[in-house]
This record gives sequence, structure tokens and C-alpha cells, in this order.
Amino acid sequence: MIRPHHVFRTLIVWLGLGVVVPTASAQVTLFGNTVDLGGNSLHSPDFLLGSAINVTTSGTLSDAGIIFRSSGYQGQVALYDATSGNLPGQLLATTGTFSVSTTGPVLIPFTTSPVLNAGTYWFMAVFSANASIGFSDNGAQLVAYKSLSFGSPLPATFGTPNTYTGQAFNYYLQLKSIPEPATIVLEMFGVCVLAGFFGWRRMTGLRLLTLASAGCGSSPSKCR
Repeated sequence: MIRPHHVFRTLIVWLGLGVVVPTASAQVTLFGNTVDLGGNSLHSPDFLLGSAINVTTSGTLSDAGIIFRSSGYQGQVALYDATSGNLPGQLLATTGTFSVSTTGPVLIPFTTSPVLNAGTYWFMAVFSANASIGFSDNGAQLVAYKSLSFGSPLPATFGTPNTYTGQAFNYYLQLKSIPEPATIVLEMFGVCVLAGFFGWRRMTGLRLLTLASAGCGSSPSKCR
């Protein structure tokens, strides 16, 4: 004999049914000087120095990119907004200190992953010893810097920088596109109604069959 709680259990099972349809994985985009600029820079230690990068589409910040020409020292990268007269303003994200153990392109993860809107950002780096990265001295790109002992806290507000023009560095940012949340398709209403209907029909049919066999007809009031 089928009891009502059996049908309710069936409905609960169907209510829990769902299908998760995953979206495509996040796309990675690079902004800045990703192509080797050809020259070898001469970065002195204990200067927080860098240039602006134009981000054209919003995304989640993931890594700092540098093309190194030499190795055997440590570095740290800071990213600032450009709210201070289009110069470095407020600190947005930093990497930890890292060892430069190889030459060529290197990605260094930021310790946080803020969402960056399209706009201008300042990529600033400081090194523990003389460093060399890809660079070019052909052009009019603005460079900003300030004195900062390596290992000191990175300033939350950059303050008034020193500036000069004419050098570009192989600095770049890696951003990930902001993925849409996965779509959850619930097979609920139609399936539950269908399950309930067939459960009710089955219960009613068995009940009527039992009454008829007992000589009660279709009315339980006639059966004593």
C-alpha cells in the first residue's frame, strides 16, 4: 500500500533536483609593455619608480608582469591609481617581496585581487640591488619616482613624486575578465506537479480497488 509520506518523499527528491550549467572560464588580458622594448635598463636600488599603464577594459587584477634582463636580487611591485593630477595617488594593490631568479618575462601575483575599471594606473617597482629590465629611451613617456628603502612599507598615498620623461619599461598588468555567475536550472514546478499527480492517482486507484474488494462500492461510508 502506498502511503502519503511516500509521495512526499518523492516530491522532496524532485524538489532537490537541479542542473548547474557552467559558464566559460575567465579570459586573461594583458595591459602595458608586453613586447620586449629591446634595451637594458639600469635601475638603482631603493627607489620606488615606474610609469602609467592604460587599462581599456575592466577586470580583476591578478599579476604584475616584468621582463627582466638580470637576476640575483629582490623586488616588490605596487599599483597606484592616478587620482593625484594624473600622477600616482592611492595604493590599490601590492605584490609580496620576491626574488628575481631568472631573466625574461615573469608574472608576480598581487596579494589582493581588486576589480579595476578602465582607466590609468601607475605600475611602481622597487629593488634591493642594481636591477635591469627591458626598456626604451625613445619616446615621451612620463616616469615618476621617490626614494624608498627596499623592505620599507609601501606608502598608502604616494605623495609628490619626482618626474622625468623619455623612458618606457617592460612593465605590464594581467587582468582576468569578471565571469558571469553559473546558471542554475531547477526542474521544479512541472516535475513536482507531475510526480504528485501520478502519486495521487496511484494511491486513489489502490484505495478504490480495496473498497470494491470488500464489497463497499466506491464509498467508504458503506463499509463497516
